[in-house]
Amino acid sequence: MKSIPLKLLVALILALLLTWAYLFIPQSFQSIDSRLRDFLFLIRGELPKSDKIVIVDIDEKSLDKLGQWPWQRDVIAALLYKLTQSGAGVIGLDIVFAEEDRTSPHRFATKFPNLATQLENYDEVLAKCFAQTPVVGGFSFLFHEKNEEQHTPNIPAVFVEKGLKDNNEIPVPDGIVLNIPILQNAMQTSGFFNNIPDLGGMITHVPLIMKYDGVIYPSLALEMYRAMVGKQVVKIVGDDIAVDHILIDDKKIPTDLAGRLVLNPRGPQKHFKYISVVDIFEDKFDKKDIKGKFVLIGTSAMGLFDLRAIAYDNAIPGVEIHANVIDNILVGDFLHKSADARNYDLIIIWLVAFLTVLLFAFISSTSVLFFALLVGYGLFELFYTILFDYGMVLNLLFPMAAFLLSIVISLMVDYIISSRSCLLYTSDAADEEDSVDLGGRRI
Repeated sequence: MKSIPLKLLVALILALLLTWAYLFIPQSFQSIDSRLRDFLFLIRGELPKSDKIVIVDIDEKSLDKLGQWPWQRDVIAALLYKLTQSGAGVIGLDIVFAEEDRTSPHRFATKFPNLATQLENYDEVLAKCFAQTPVVGGFSFLFHEKNEEQHTPNIPAVFVEKGLKDNNEIPVPDGIVLNIPILQNAMQTSGFFNNIPDLGGMITHVPLIMKYDGVIYPSLALEMYRAMVGKQVVKIVGDDIAVDHILIDDKKIPTDLAGRLVLNPRGPQKHFKYISVVDIFEDKFDKKDIKGKFVLIGTSAMGLFDLRAIAYDNAIPGVEIHANVIDNILVGDFLHKSADARNYDLIIIWLVAFLTVLLFAFISSTSVLFFALLVGYGLFELFYTILFDYGMVLNLLFPMAAFLLSIVISLMVDYIISSRSCLLYTSDAADEEDSVDLGGRRI
């Protein structure tokens, strides 16, 4: 028991070091923490499949039948008309048409001016389609890169910031990639489809809002939800520097400090209903799968390079990330990293460090492995319950580091004290032996 003060001192030093690392170099450990959380998702397993979301897939079969991407804009228009006639609730495009259709017949007008009025403009065909269908278009923001785009999207929504000041943490991009003007102006609304991976390349947080040129813009998934429920006002609620949640009517969407949704992934790729574009054109689908649904148009084709990584899958189509976000909003099983998460993390780090040291000070060395496994399992159950029952995202790496290092420290201190005791005992025995003379008398 004499070693307890020494162990507590070392635990104090350990807790201080971990606190410093947590507060001042958190980004260095973010990807490791995310991988630990991915393990919890794998233990939980897949969630039930949604019957409200369908993905219309520009797949390999469609590319073989309709030709290489990009397709003619009149083909896209025909697809949108088919989906609208089938009763699609809202159609989201995980696509941006940043250049004019080079296959459009009207482009020959420069060479044959007399044919200008007779040649069809496929961009005009698609623009007319946008005006007649429930389409939410897509665009992309740029970071660390500027372009010469002078226009901005027209979003028919009112974004109200409550409690936020100008120096908040909402992402501020440097540039924007829009659809060509004839198409962007014809869209009833649109949203950005940026998905930003963490340092480990995984999609764990998805931005729902960004501020460009002083104006708030919604993500594709958030705007599809707003358009479907038919509400115009979107409230962004927070304090002076951070976002807490987004409110659309009575739907409260918790976010992190930057207005990002902490993704609660549903499962690996093809977790949602997929319908090939070719099957839409050939009427090889059930209209019940389209009617009243959130319809996302994107690609799973490997050659189009729109693949992302989540806990369940290292190569999931980017369009399915949007489907996951919409399903998170619909079901409401949000994960939330609140402004108080840092305080909770620090409290847990300190408690784990000191309680582990105290616990292992009162057990024998032969029981260390058993109790280590028992306490480790208890921590796993604690974090699993906090994450999935309460939706709270807490740091996993630093408490686990505090636990493991506290055990190692306790064992090292015991070993050092035992070694010193053995040395002192041996030294005392040798001194006593030397104190006896040849006649057996002590001198």
